[in-house]
This record gives sequence, C-alpha cells and structure tokens, in this order.
Amino acid sequence: MNKDWKALNILTQNASTVGLLDLNILSNQKGDDFSFFENLENRKFKFLYLLGSDNLDFKKDKEFIVYQGSHGDRGAEIADIILPSAAYTEQNGLYENLEGRVQECKKASYPIGESLEDWKIFNRIIKKIGITENLTNFDQLRKEVLNTIPNFSEINHLPSLSEILNKNIQSNFISEDVSIRELDYYYTNFISRASKTMSECRQIRQKIKKDGTNN
Repeated sequence: MNKDWKALNILTQNASTVGLLDLNILSNQKGDDFSFFENLENRKFKFLYLLGSDNLDFKKDKEFIVYQGSHGDRGAEIADIILPSAAYTEQNGLYENLEGRVQECKKASYPIGESLEDWKIFNRIIKKIGITENLTNFDQLRKEVLNTIPNFSEINHLPSLSEILNKNIQSNFISEDVSIRELDYYYTNFISRASKTMSECRQIRQKIKKDGTNN
C-alpha cells in the first residue's frame, strides 16, 4: 500500500450503469449527459428507444416509445412498438458487473417464439433503413468491442493495485448530493419481478413483523 494512495470505492445500484460509463454512453463528467433524466421529466423527448430498460420512473406523455426486451415488464407496458429479444440466457454476450469486471456469457438455450438476439434485431433495423454494407455477425461485433473498449480487453480481469498506481489515474470529483433510494429487495429488476419464487419471497418478507432487528 502506498502512503499517497487514497481509495474511494463506489458501488452503483445498477450493474448497467458501470457498462454505460465504460462505453461512454453515460459520461462520468457533469454535463449534458447528466441532464437526461431532467429532460425526461420535462417531456423534452419525442422518441425513446428502451433497450431492456424496465426501471425508468416516468409517466408517458406524447413520446413515441420502442421497447426491446425479453420479459415485457414496465418498459413494454408503455411502449408503442415492442421488439421481443432473447433473454440473457438465450444469447451469447459480454456483461459488466458492479465491479466493472467484464464477463463472457454463453447461451444455455434458444430464443422462443419470434424473439431474436439483440444484435440480430439491430441488423434488421439497419437493413430496413437501407444500410447494407455495415451488417455484421456476432464474432465481428465481439472482436470490435474487445479492440475498441479499453476495459473490455481482458475478460474476467481486474487491474491490480500496482497497475492502477503505475497508471497514475487522477479523478476529478464533483460536489453533488448523493441520493440513495430504498429498494424493494426481491423486485429490483424485471427478471425478479417475473419470478414466482421471488414473488413468494417478497410476500413472506412483507408479512414478517418488524422487531427492530430487521434491515
């Protein structure tokens, strides 16, 4: 441990947030990207494409909403168009957990009905709008991701303390309020909400009498 090493460990409430930061879809600097939720609340969007997003807390007004997902949860309930995609167990992919660790997932089964793997849906959309030269297959996409996203370069690897110190990483912190919302533990995502087992656990938990020792 270095005497100049001052560590701050932040655990996000959604694993997808870490992936968005690494892909630069969500900026880690305060700016226009951080006004997304304000714009959403103020009805600034005319079109929303929800990619497996079932936890946005807003009421639909005049927005045209496309939902692409597997479980038909809250996002599908407000959608004008639903594009059924495969569940994470039904498609190969790279996933990033809360630590920022990239993990490779192999499909255990195949999509049912008319659902497709996410990348195949995007290919169909691209082809529909007249773009045919950039159609890709899964292996091409995977290779491109591993080559272009620095944090994706090594599967199942986290940098050691010495690697971090040698890179001399500097962070600029922004002063702002940290809001921690209470979670309905057994219903934190669309897969849990679709689970009979999780529903039963939730009902049992709600019936337990609080004695001051429960968290």
